Amino acid sequence: RNLNQRFRALQKLSDALTRLRERDPEALARMARRLRQFEQLCGRYGVRDYQLTITNTPRTVARFVARSLVILLLLLPVGMWGLVNSLVPYGLTGLLAERMAHDRYQYDTAKVGLGLGFFALFWGVQTAMVQSWWGWPLALGYLATLPPAAGIALFVQRERRRIQENIRTFFRFLRHRRLRDVLAA
Repeated sequence: RNLNQRFRALQKLSDALTRLRERDPEALARMARRLRQFEQLCGRYGVRDYQLTITNTPRTVARFVARSLVILLLLLPVGMWGLVNSLVPYGLTGLLAERMAHDRYQYDTAKVGLGLGFFALFWGVQTAMVQSWWGWPLALGYLATLPPAAGIALFVQRERRRIQENIRTFFRFLRHRRLRDVLAA
């Protein structure tokens, strides 16, 4: 959904919450208590809320396996290239942004500013080294691979965590057949 639709939906939810708070504060307190209990149970069992809505049919499992294999076989090598060429500026950006920032907004701003500087510096030095060894055509080709490979490295990292969580949850639901029903209730 687009941002406008999401904003309208959140606005309606906020209005409904305000009306419920005014009309039936006890019902709101019960809902808040149940939500906290749900979040605690999900946290205890390592289950994310979206995983309760996944139906593990053979087709769903096959699509999950196929998607995971594509990520593993096609994107992981590109992501490794991005990781190798971006690890130092990425690490320095995170480390220094954390030390410089006093709150989350400053951290985000510092991370963007430092990231632009560090990535430009490191990629520029790396490209100059490639140019000195193998010439401009190869250096420009090398430089062109860096931004997409760095983005794919971040994507693969996020997807790796998600794949591991989904596999863990899949087997947890297999071992504890009633867990999904208890959490969804």
